[in-house]
Amino acid sequence: MKVINHLHMIAAACTIAVMATLLSSCGNEYSDMKVPLLNKDLVVVTGKVAKDTIYSMNGVNFNIGRVWIEKSDGTSYIDTQKNNRNEISDGQNIIGKIEYAGDEISKIEIPDWCVITRFKKKKKQYAYAIEALGRKDLHMSLILPYAGGSIEIK
Repeated sequence: MKVINHLHMIAAACTIAVMATLLSSCGNEYSDMKVPLLNKDLVVVTGKVAKDTIYSMNGVNFNIGRVWIEKSDGTSYIDTQKNNRNEISDGQNIIGKIEYAGDEISKIEIPDWCVITRFKKKKKQYAYAIEALGRKDLHMSLILPYAGGSIEIK
């Protein structure tokens, strides 16, 4: 009788171990997904005339496919490309233009504020050059989402 109980306990322990392995492997499905580690996630362009670059420091390529605007009060995001994917709107006015290479943004231009241009940095790897054009305050930030995070341009 003790042997049978002992065998049941071993079987139960094995079942629990197998289930734990299966469940943890389901949860780890995306843990092996490589995410770019960027050199920065914030670039201040307001009031500056300067150039900067955003690139992956761990060799994982990244791209930007959308642009969002966050109002200066930080409370709401606006879908800036609702009516036309080649224009950036603040909800009332068109404030800039977007160019694409396929589904990836190749250039963002907001007159008197900044120009963001995608370029090939290394073999198969892209980066974005940001040129600040000196505008004093746009009263909003551009949010550039990518797989793994977002970049904020102020």
